[in-house]
Amino acid sequence: MDHWLQSFDNHTPIDVLIANAGVMEGRALNGQIEPSTASYALMETNVLGVWNSVQPVLPRMISRGSGQIGIVSSLAAFVPLPDSPSYCASKSAVLSYGLALRSLLRPCGIGVSVICPGYVTTPMMHQESGSKPFKMPPEKAADLIVRGLARNRPVIAFPFLFALLSRIGGFLPDRVRQWTIDPFRFTVSQRTDFD
Repeated sequence: MDHWLQSFDNHTPIDVLIANAGVMEGRALNGQIEPSTASYALMETNVLGVWNSVQPVLPRMISRGSGQIGIVSSLAAFVPLPDSPSYCASKSAVLSYGLALRSLLRPCGIGVSVICPGYVTTPMMHQESGSKPFKMPPEKAADLIVRGLARNRPVIAFPFLFALLSRIGGFLPDRVRQWTIDPFRFTVSQRTDFD
């Protein structure tokens, strides 16, 4: 990744980088928890995949004194979901990384936004059973992301109401949060390759 990104940047300096690395795991249809090997692979993709996309470009953006980075997390970063603990942990890690990077790079003239979508109708969304409130088409999600990046918003979370409820859910006492999550329990089918 380092070599590829740096070679690309040599020919076409990167002014906007979208770091989007994500796979989904969780409680299986048979009720078993996510296997440790799948959990580990998820962390490698969702967390290290983002870092491998951002880190090679940082010194070049810093030397140019400009650039915009969009790091894709999820609304799952805000509330711990019992059916997908590794996914939530990975997206929380990416959220923290992005917000810390934003503060670090602000004096360098580089913007960083963390993108926290809810349900977007993609093949990955279809892995998950259960309720999918406020789902939206990819075109609408892309429009919201583009507008948020143009404004250099720290967190681009959508849809608004679902984002608000997710943030509030993360602050609720555990007993109350469990009660609010129960109607939204889900399972995750075996992952397939996404194009």
